Amino acid sequence: NMTQSPLLLDRFDPSNQKDSIYFDGLEDAFSRSSMGMTVEKLIEKHPVSRQEQDLYAYHSQKRASFATKNGYFKDQIVGVETEHGLILEDEPIRHETNLNKLSELKTIFSDHGTITAGNASSINDGASALILMSKKEAVRRNIPILATFKGFAEIGVDPEEMGIAPLHSIHKILTQQKIELSDIDLFEINESFAGQVLLVSKPLNIPHEKLNVNGGAISLGHPIGSSGSRIIVSLVHELNRQKKKLGLASLCIGGGIGMSMLIEGNNYES
Repeated sequence: NMTQSPLLLDRFDPSNQKDSIYFDGLEDAFSRSSMGMTVEKLIEKHPVSRQEQDLYAYHSQKRASFATKNGYFKDQIVGVETEHGLILEDEPIRHETNLNKLSELKTIFSDHGTITAGNASSINDGASALILMSKKEAVRRNIPILATFKGFAEIGVDPEEMGIAPLHSIHKILTQQKIELSDIDLFEINESFAGQVLLVSKPLNIPHEKLNVNGGAISLGHPIGSSGSRIIVSLVHELNRQKKKLGLASLCIGGGIGMSMLIEGNNYES
């Protein structure tokens, strides 16, 4: 629950308050740089234009809007009961966004930077869950199998370059599984920032039509600690909806970690 994360008091100086969501989640624990600033620095080294980032964010919003309106998320979402009623759709989606609006937004982390509130993920509340068990146990319990976990790869980089870590973990899992990038039917790469996703997808030449096809964290939200399982759930359901075989989920993690996971759908056509 990012909106209700508490303020922290310094034991020796109670007047020194820290916002726990920033201190524990949105700031690099080693350099104390904001996660956004670490990505801005990466973009300086490996240029990604503001226009590219805004266009990516625009597509994320439009894809999430289309998927929501067409019921693609219905089987993925468990409604949350609140005093205002039952919430059955993700609230951050900007259905009416356009490139002009995105281009007018001010940058957040640097006057000369490229990251804005429109091409970055927002602060959200959310939860997600997965059930993982052996095929034998699923059959014994008569539980439908949605997908098969094929393997994962984890890699560490300089914490200030955490945004590019998925690039390395994707290379690692492809080598580990002895497959090519072209063997992957769908990719879910967590969208902490549009620039961060592009830093990973551009060098790999991941086709736009295979990447985050129903939007991602920019449009759906990025409740930290929950996003990893969320992208796996989205990947599994989309693999089965499209009757595709292999999906790859990947994300960067504060502290300089990149993690990737290979998933096989259970409804693919041979």
